[in-house]
Amino acid sequence: HDLDFLYLIRNDVLNTLKFDLKGLKVAVHYGCHYLNLSRDKKTTRSYLGSKTKLEELITLFGGIPVDYQEKESCCGWGASQLLINPREAHKITYNKLKSAENVGADFLLMPCPTCLYTLSKPEYRQNIEKWFGEKLEIPTIHLNELISILRGCEEERCISLTRKTPRLEEIFEIITEDK
Repeated sequence: HDLDFLYLIRNDVLNTLKFDLKGLKVAVHYGCHYLNLSRDKKTTRSYLGSKTKLEELITLFGGIPVDYQEKESCCGWGASQLLINPREAHKITYNKLKSAENVGADFLLMPCPTCLYTLSKPEYRQNIEKWFGEKLEIPTIHLNELISILRGCEEERCISLTRKTPRLEEIFEIITEDK
């Protein structure tokens, strides 16, 4: 998994960064694929034990990892449940995003592109607002995109920023401002 590789070379990655996270509070979402495939299922303790690689990277990059209730829950895609039962799937997505917002996270970081798509797609966010009566503003970003920003990519060259995820441009400005 790319998270495992980036974790192995984390100090080399750190040495290439132009910016840091400036103490931003970051919630993480590992995704079902990573959690289920990376756990030793031989013992209940090892299977249920929390992963820490993303949190360690956040700390290394100058951020503050925050814990939240729905940390290990699904993003809402869940083996295409979004297509079969959209309202139920969006409820899972809503709970995930709301839980991260409730602890004051500045953004939600993940290593899974499918989860990123599910948690950030404007149409899905609009459905959540319509069905659950609340507009959730927490930005979402992929680990590789965050590293690109921290390495100094220009805004127009950062693929994630063209998606216009809520507040992502604000996070970009905070990270890249000269102070």
